[in-house]
Amino acid sequence: MTKPGSEFGTEFLAKEISELQLLDLFDLCELQQIQDAFALATGVSALITDPMGKPLTRPSNFSAYCQIIRSTPVGLARCMNSDTVLGLRNPAGPVFGRCLSGQIFDGGTWITIGDRQIGNWLIGQVIDEPVDEGMVRSLADELGIDADQLVEAAQSIPRMSREQFQGICKALHVFGSQLSRQALQIFEQRRYIEALHQAQAKLAENEERYRALVQRSSEAILVIDPDSRRVIETNRHFQEMLGYTEAELQGMEVYHLVEDSRYSVDRYYDEILPVQHELPVELRIFRHKDGHGVEVERSGVMVHLQGKKVYMVTARDVTERRLIEEKMNFLSFHDVLTGLYNRTYFEEELTRLERRREGAVGLILFDLDGLKLVNDSFGHEQGDQLLVRTAALIEGCFREADIVARIGGDEFAVIIRDATADIMEAAIARVSAEVNGLQNREQRIPLSLSAGYAFTGDKTVVMRNLFREADNNMYREKLHRSQSARSAIVQTVMSLLEARDFITEGHADRLQGMLTKLARAAGLPESRMIDLRLLAQFHDIGKVGIPDRILLKPGPLSPDEMTEMKRHSEIGHRIAQSSPDLLPVADWVLKHQEWWNGKGYPLGLAGERIPIECRILAIADAYDAMTSDRPYRKAMTHEAAVAELRRCAGTQFDPELVNLFIQICQEPREA
Repeated sequence: MTKPGSEFGTEFLAKEISELQLLDLFDLCELQQIQDAFALATGVSALITDPMGKPLTRPSNFSAYCQIIRSTPVGLARCMNSDTVLGLRNPAGPVFGRCLSGQIFDGGTWITIGDRQIGNWLIGQVIDEPVDEGMVRSLADELGIDADQLVEAAQSIPRMSREQFQGICKALHVFGSQLSRQALQIFEQRRYIEALHQAQAKLAENEERYRALVQRSSEAILVIDPDSRRVIETNRHFQEMLGYTEAELQGMEVYHLVEDSRYSVDRYYDEILPVQHELPVELRIFRHKDGHGVEVERSGVMVHLQGKKVYMVTARDVTERRLIEEKMNFLSFHDVLTGLYNRTYFEEELTRLERRREGAVGLILFDLDGLKLVNDSFGHEQGDQLLVRTAALIEGCFREADIVARIGGDEFAVIIRDATADIMEAAIARVSAEVNGLQNREQRIPLSLSAGYAFTGDKTVVMRNLFREADNNMYREKLHRSQSARSAIVQTVMSLLEARDFITEGHADRLQGMLTKLARAAGLPESRMIDLRLLAQFHDIGKVGIPDRILLKPGPLSPDEMTEMKRHSEIGHRIAQSSPDLLPVADWVLKHQEWWNGKGYPLGLAGERIPIECRILAIADAYDAMTSDRPYRKAMTHEAAVAELRRCAGTQFDPELVNLFIQICQEPREA
C-alpha cells in the first residue's frame, strides 16, 4: 500500500502534513488495485480523486451512460460538481445522494491525513427504480447528445435497492477511514525512522530523547537484547497489542512472544541479523497473552543503546486489515445480502462450462414475484428479508455441487451438471413444495416464485443461448403467476391494515354511513355508493408502509416524520392498482388528502379538480376523527367539530359540501 522506502527520503520528510498529497503517501498502482477489487466485489463504479474532484485513478466499472454524459462540457462540469460534493467531509458517515446528471445514485467518502482532506473515494452509478426515459431524453436534448444512445446506455445501469447501496457506502466509509489512519501512520513512521537514524549517533548522551520517541510513536515498538533474546523495553502500543503490562514484558524471552519455533528465532538472531542490520517489512504472527495469534507487519533495525547493540522492532497489527481483505475476496463472488454466488461468479462459471463441457448442463431461473409491491407496501427492509428467505429456500433444495446464485434484484439462477429433464422438473417441484409448505407454516408476506429451465447435452450450444431459453420459459410462467402473486400480497396488506387499526373501533363503519348520506345529498347515483364504502374502508391502506414509530406516535409529528407520513397516499395508490378489488378506488386513494385551496398532497390539486368522492371523504373523515378519542387528546363535542369544519371551509374542505354535511348532521338531532 505504501510507496517503497527508497522513495521516502529527506524531501518527503521535510514536508509538513499541510503540504502532503495522496500520492505522496500511497502507491498509485496499489490504490488502483484496491479500487478495482471494491468495484468488482460490490457491482458499483469507483473512482479516487483529489479534494477538488480531479481523478487520480482510472475509473472502475464506469457505465456507458456516465461516459456519454462526461463527454460533453456541461455534463462533465455537473459530474465534477457532484464528485466534489460527494467528497465533502461528513463526521456522521459517507455522503449519499443522486447525481446532478440523472436519477443514478452516487456515494462517497474522504481520505485524510490528520485533519486535512487529501482525497475522495467515490462510488455509484446505480439506480433503484426503472429508468425514467422521459428524463433521460430531456437530459440528452439539454446536453446535445443522441437521445436513443443515452436511453440505451441508461437501460444497462446496474440496479440495487437504496438500502443495499447505502450498506456499500458504509463499507466504503470503513475502507476510507482505514486509508486515512494508514496515511497518518505512514507519515509518523517515516518521520520517526528518519529522526531515529539522525539520533543514532547521539543516543549515548541523549537517551531520554530516544525513550520519548519510542513511547510517543504510533507504532508498537519492542527493543530486544540480541545476545540474550530478552526484552529490554516496550512502548504502550506494543503492550496493548499483546495484552501485557510493561513489568510482565521486561526481561521476557522473545520465544514467548512469537509463533516461530525456537530454532527459527535463534537462526534469525545468529545468522541473519549480523549480516542485515536493517530488515524490510514482513508479515509475522505474534502471540497474545491469552494465546491467540496477532498478525503484524514487522520491521527491525540494529541501533546503539548505552554503547550496546540492540534490536528495535516496529510492528503494526494488521489483523483487521486482513479480515477486510478476506471479506472483499468473498464479496468479489458472493451477493452481499443473501450470501449466494453473485452474477459475476455465475457468468464466469458459464464461461468455464462453455470452454470445458463434460456432460449435460441445465439452467434453472427463478424470479421472485411481486417484490416491487412488497418494497412499496412494507418498505425495502421487508423486501430484503423476503429475498433472504427466498435465497435460503432455493439453496436448501439443491445439492452442494450445484451453483446457486442471485443474478439480479429479484432473480436467482441454478447451474446443474449432468442434468436431464426429469432432474430439472424434480428440482423445480422440490422448490414449489417448499414454497407451499412455508406459506402453510408462516403467516408472513406471501412468497411466490416463477421458474423456467433449459438443458443441453450438446457441447456446441452457446451457454448464453441456453440462458436465454431458460429466461424465456421463466417469463412465460411469470405472465400467468404475477397477478395472483400481487393479489395475495394485497390480501396480506388488507389483513395488516385491519390488525393495525390505530384509530378507534368502528371508524370505518361510521365513515361508510356518513359518506353514503353526504353522497346521496350531493346527488351522486346509487351505483357510486359501493365504491364509496370501499374507499371508506381502504383509503388509508398505504399506512401499512409507514413505520410504527411514526404511525403510532402519541403526539404531533416532526417535519421529517410528516414528510414520511405523506407518502401513504402514493403507497396506497400502488397497492390499490395491484388489486382488482381495489382498482376502482385507486385514483381516489391517491387524491384523498388533497385540499380545496390546493395545499394538500401529493399532487396539489385544487377545487373541483379534486374528485367529489375525495372531497366528501375528507369532510366525513375529519369530523369522525375530531369526535373520537385519541391517545393524545379527548374527543371534541359535535358543536366544536362543526365550528372547526366551518373554519376550514374554503381552505381544506369544499364549502358547499361542508354546509350540506352540517345540515345532514343536524337532521337526526332535531328529530
